[in-house]
Amino acid sequence: IGDSFSGPANAAGELKLWTTKRSVALEKNAATIGWRLENMWPLAWALGFEPAPGFDGAMIDQATGQAMVVEFAGAMSVSLAELVARATPRSAAQVIAMEDLFYCAHNAATQAQSGAATVPSGFDAVVSSGVIMERRHALTWCLSPGIAWDDTNLDA
Repeated sequence: IGDSFSGPANAAGELKLWTTKRSVALEKNAATIGWRLENMWPLAWALGFEPAPGFDGAMIDQATGQAMVVEFAGAMSVSLAELVARATPRSAAQVIAMEDLFYCAHNAATQAQSGAATVPSGFDAVVSSGVIMERRHALTWCLSPGIAWDDTNLDA
């Protein structure tokens, strides 16, 4: 966390997070953590993590999340610089191809929210669309040099 945030306000927030009882922190932040895991999966994949994130809208499962955070990223035992140094990044072509899949899936999910028959039966137009959008956000950001995370354009 220390390498991913800067400034006194974020440092105070990190301290508060680390000193909060785990059960309280999970209760208060479970939804945010879940969505961030959806962002993290494509980012970890771009750095060499397997398996690739699916574009079916299913949320990340516990085993994949744990492998990604604990085994691949080393949880909090390595710095961001160490993680990047030991990564085996995928080629730009691979990331572009994956982002294209998520672009198409995001478009289909958005159309489904408007009532179009663009997704399989059982697709949750809210949750599954959110999963796809979060994963696409990460991939689009990877392909948007110089663009801040919050300024990543998912309109196109």
